[in-house]
Amino acid sequence: MFKRNTLFSSASLSVLLAISLLICGCQNPATQATKDALPAPSEPDENPQRWQAVDLYVDAKTLSDSSDYEGALEKLNMAIEQAPDFAIALSFRGDIYQAMQKFEESADSYEAATVIDPYSFKDFLNLGKVAQITGNYQRGLDAFIEAVELQPQDPEANIGVAQCYYHLKDYPQSLEYGIRAKEIAPESSAPEIVIADTYFAMGDYLAAVDSYKRVLQIDGNKSKVMVSLAGAYVKTKDFTEARQLLTSAIEIDSGNGTAHQYLGFVNLMLKQYDLAIKSYIRAVLIDDNDWVAHKGLGVVYIMQSLKKNNDPTLREMGISEWKKSLTINPDQPQLKKLLKKYVP
Repeated sequence: MFKRNTLFSSASLSVLLAISLLICGCQNPATQATKDALPAPSEPDENPQRWQAVDLYVDAKTLSDSSDYEGALEKLNMAIEQAPDFAIALSFRGDIYQAMQKFEESADSYEAATVIDPYSFKDFLNLGKVAQITGNYQRGLDAFIEAVELQPQDPEANIGVAQCYYHLKDYPQSLEYGIRAKEIAPESSAPEIVIADTYFAMGDYLAAVDSYKRVLQIDGNKSKVMVSLAGAYVKTKDFTEARQLLTSAIEIDSGNGTAHQYLGFVNLMLKQYDLAIKSYIRAVLIDDNDWVAHKGLGVVYIMQSLKKNNDPTLREMGISEWKKSLTINPDQPQLKKLLKKYVP
């Protein structure tokens, strides 16, 4: 994610780099070491537009340091107009857009920078990040793969590849890159999270349990991970362990609606119907668009109705919850069939 202090620091160094890039042809000198030698200092570029572009870039850096991103963008756009192959200006524009949370524009700027400088690891990495944020996982994957080719041992780039493959449902590749990232950075929880999520998606719930446990060992008790681990326990039908985890997760974060929703289901499976109702009600109070919780709450009400000689009040409450669930998510054919059974 964009961090202003790291991306915008060392302004004087950036200015010197910008000048050298323009004089030498706008590609990063460090990435050109394996290519042609740089022109000698006695061979400057006399094109006045390039020097104007540097001045504008310097102005943009100054404005960005005072968080005047709109002003910085204006200067950068002028600089790029003066020198269209000014890769570092395009890259910096990507940083500015990222700071403004204009991620599509940020991605386009980073991509333009990589076209000019195809050896810029930083721009491929950032392109991958912002593409992920926009949900364009194929674009993110392509960028992260380029970053890995430039720096194969970078854990963040490898994790990015794994995450994109996960979202694209290519689970074997996701697992491969997740394991690779874990080998590079064994003390980081990020690779283990994507590994655990991938195992879960592949249906290997016991392996997912082990991986989520390792995440908790690394990071300590985090409610989101505890809920994921509980979900894996639910899949293995270990409802008692799941309930303990969910109860602990709610103690840490009482506003975690998913934890309440899962706890409703677990209590239902353990035939603790009153507790299930309380958990599901809490889930829908946190998020009234939680169609799963509405559906589950309807199930419990209908079951309680049947236990009480078709209690009409509970029956209507159950039907009402099912209708709410279908309003939020109409794509529930089984629930529609069930509803027809109770509402001829």
